Amino acid sequence: MISKILVVEDSKIIREEICEILEFEGFKVICAENGAKGLKKAKVTLPNLIISDISMPKLNGYQFLKELQKSSTTEAIPFIFLSGKTELPDLRKGMNMGADDYLIKPLNIEELIKVVKRKLKKQQVIQDNIDELVEENEYSLKEAGRMAKIGYWRYINQTDTLIWSETIHEIYGTDPEKEVPEIDVIYAFFDEKSRNKLTEAEITLNTSEIPFDLELKLTNLKNEERWIRNIGEPLYNSKNEIIGRRGVSQDITEQKLTSNKIEKAEEMYRLLANNSNDLICLIELDNTFKYVSPSVKTLLGYEQTDFLGKQVFGIIHRDDLKALKNAIEQNMCSGAVNGAFSCRVRHKKNHYLWFEFLTSPVYEEEKISYFVISARDITQRMLAKQKIETSLDLLEKKEFSLKESSRMAKIGYWEYDSVNASITWSQYLYHIIAADPSKNPISRKEFVALFDEKSQEKLEQATQNLTSNGIPYDLELKLTNLRKEELWIRNVAQPVYNNENEIIGRRGLFQDITDTKEAQFELELSKLKIQNSLNLLEKKEYSMSEASKMAKIGYLEDDIATDTFKWSEHLYQIFGFDPKKPVPSSKEIAMLYDLESQQKMAKATSNLDSKGIPFDLELKMINLREEEVWIRIVVQPVYNKQNKIVGRRGVLQDITEQKLVRNKVAEAEEMYRILTDHSNDLICMHEPDGTFKYISPSMKYIIGYEQEELLNKKNFSILHHDDFEKLKNELKEGLQNDTNIDPFQCRVLHKNGHFIWIKFLLSRVYKDNKISHFVSYARDITKWVLAKKEIQEYQTSLQGLTTEITLIEEKQKQNIASNIHDHLSQSLVISKMRIDELKRNPELKIIDKDLLFIEKNISEALKNSRKITYDLSPPVLYQLGIIDALEWLFEDVEVTHNIACTINSNIASIKLDDVKSILLYRSIQEVINNTIKYANATLITVDLNKTNLGLTIIVTDNGNGFNTNVLNNYHNHSGSGFGLFTIRERLQNIKGKFTISSIINSGTTVTFFIPLSL
Repeated sequence: MISKILVVEDSKIIREEICEILEFEGFKVICAENGAKGLKKAKVTLPNLIISDISMPKLNGYQFLKELQKSSTTEAIPFIFLSGKTELPDLRKGMNMGADDYLIKPLNIEELIKVVKRKLKKQQVIQDNIDELVEENEYSLKEAGRMAKIGYWRYINQTDTLIWSETIHEIYGTDPEKEVPEIDVIYAFFDEKSRNKLTEAEITLNTSEIPFDLELKLTNLKNEERWIRNIGEPLYNSKNEIIGRRGVSQDITEQKLTSNKIEKAEEMYRLLANNSNDLICLIELDNTFKYVSPSVKTLLGYEQTDFLGKQVFGIIHRDDLKALKNAIEQNMCSGAVNGAFSCRVRHKKNHYLWFEFLTSPVYEEEKISYFVISARDITQRMLAKQKIETSLDLLEKKEFSLKESSRMAKIGYWEYDSVNASITWSQYLYHIIAADPSKNPISRKEFVALFDEKSQEKLEQATQNLTSNGIPYDLELKLTNLRKEELWIRNVAQPVYNNENEIIGRRGLFQDITDTKEAQFELELSKLKIQNSLNLLEKKEYSMSEASKMAKIGYLEDDIATDTFKWSEHLYQIFGFDPKKPVPSSKEIAMLYDLESQQKMAKATSNLDSKGIPFDLELKMINLREEEVWIRIVVQPVYNKQNKIVGRRGVLQDITEQKLVRNKVAEAEEMYRILTDHSNDLICMHEPDGTFKYISPSMKYIIGYEQEELLNKKNFSILHHDDFEKLKNELKEGLQNDTNIDPFQCRVLHKNGHFIWIKFLLSRVYKDNKISHFVSYARDITKWVLAKKEIQEYQTSLQGLTTEITLIEEKQKQNIASNIHDHLSQSLVISKMRIDELKRNPELKIIDKDLLFIEKNISEALKNSRKITYDLSPPVLYQLGIIDALEWLFEDVEVTHNIACTINSNIASIKLDDVKSILLYRSIQEVINNTIKYANATLITVDLNKTNLGLTIIVTDNGNGFNTNVLNNYHNHSGSGFGLFTIRERLQNIKGKFTISSIINSGTTVTFFIPLSL
């Protein structure tokens, strides 16, 4: 084969001279006049050697070499620098960059030919070693594939040909002596779902170069049902174009069958433990956790592993420890199910929750070995109790809500009677001034002295205008209160008249606006984040690496004469040795096996060495990482030319997981039995017609019946007659639909004759893809139902107070907005007009730039003041009504945030009272703000529809969407509901409804409904 040499030289004379010399020697020569062209030709022709000048235009020799090293197809090509520089630093720089040699101009012809031939000969030796290594790898791959049932395949697009190994013939049931079947025939082996998955993956691979890793189901030519794992990646030509695909297929039928057996054994356990909203624990006699159900994450924020092996007392409130220890001691003495007891448990976020506990002993050989604890979060019940007490107090003291709103807004009320010279202050005004609320307000002279000089002048002038002319005032003043705190104050006052329209005093509001003033000077900066794309690296020795990793298989060779081993990388992983160090001796390896395995290995090795008998053994060892490992080792003899045994070679597989499968199945079945028989909840299995097939022992504790009294009887016999049809419908729906069955409540007749409330959760049990039974989980919720009814009654009483507080807040916002519009905005407009006049004055051209800067900032401030005014209290809401206010709101969203808004309405206007208008507008505004902040939407659509029943408003966006489960998590007190809880409370106060649905990456829909008076 003729070697190709690329010569890159900007000097035409030297380039042609080198080309003639090399062509005369029988080489194929490719020429380029600069580094840029040389790079293109190198990538297309892939020469065996490159000779390049250093100083060249466009791309010099160093840059040319650096670009070649970036590509996996050109990085290994031998490279020789050609230069007139003879200094040592220049030579060292080229060699350090990765050049193979260095030729000095003017060229010596003999030296040139000698160097070129030496480099090409060295490259040939490297290629021969690679071919030998490939041959060895093919053997290892074949043995690994046979053990792990893995075969290699390759498909060429242009010829529509498929090549595969012998193992794949076995998987598909085809004859290895015949040709590989056509693609259409192969596709027909797969079921429809697997065929679609494979077709879609192959299309994606061809168009987007994305590899695939699939589990597929097929029926081969021998009518055997098989499961395979199929891995594929693109196959490229020298131009980096996709010409086909290649990969490996593994028969995973046995793993699938084993997995199904485990899943079936664990199914009942998962239904009982994983779906329970209560916390279920298994406790050792030393009070350490043996098992904790997954609900510990939802209830207490901990992972299951945080508790295992640790004592229960570590998370109990210290005031409740004694009661808990007494209850546990009583359980151990009595050996019976004890009544429920309550205590406080520490959440992972360090707050405490109330839990109600029920304990049951677990016996082994007539001795208590464990305790099963069922715990329920009763924090809401305890909070409800406190809320009832608080609600009674709120109903008696209406003034409390008004004081709280004043405190939140930092507003105090004052009144001055000029006839009697008396002053009245609200409690919060005392707080602002830092005066003693048990005493009378300080005198006017003492009060005025608190302000700075400028504020005193403003207050005095405004007071004179109010007293003499009846002009109200709204001032921002600065004072230092009696605690020596420097504050900014907004003082709003209006005159008080008698029946003869004479001014007899004044009254107003006094607000601490210090935080607002400071907030005006703060700016927020946004930052852009750029994500760098990652380059995909070509994986060497793909087939062998993937097969070894999937099947946990390594390759080994043993030279008997030298007692030395050769290992693949995965064997180091199995034995725990350092892959950077030499392979250990046979003595070191043998010490890792247990005694029985050592004896089996010694006997098999002796038979192989003396009689040439291959062996296939399963052995047990403790590797260097102190891990117990089971391995399968398959070894055959290696013969020399004289047919004498000179060594051994084979493959070794980690089969630890297969050995542990049976133990895992047994443990799962034992845990299921313990949880079912000792659970405090009522667990039953029913026929589809409602007949009891299994009842847990807790039936006696919850409703007083023995198991035998209800077995093989229909559950309808103990239901309240009003709940009879409800349960029948639930069972009917469960038979007809595959959707989740929601928990439901009903009344059940206790054996003592009274009814108790029970909460049920139903789960389907399938056999041959049909529902064969239902599993139900039941819990006594009588106390919870009664408490909920009582809370609802008190919540209804509180709605009136909530509405009144909201109206006060909106009135304050309207007053603030009006003052900003009447004073700040007008001052800014006048200032802007004055700037315009100054700009037109030719004598002030020298300060044009300063005037433009001032004008720009005034315009921005005016824009912000208008926005603040409309955000606080949009005038259009009070002047034109809710429909026009919403149209203005969405126009502002389009302009400000560049989000398209569409309003579809069958009404031009609608009359609502102030309460409904304010609460509805604020609720919709809150939803729109959430969409702007979090949804990343480009379109918001609003549909308004008026019917005889009321007004329906639907707000839809095309944004990111979110998980709405967080809105229904009543145990989550972190306030992460985007303000939606507040919206629901507002609408409930006006008998309205609020619903929200969302799909991730599709958008969110919010529906408001307000009933209208007929």
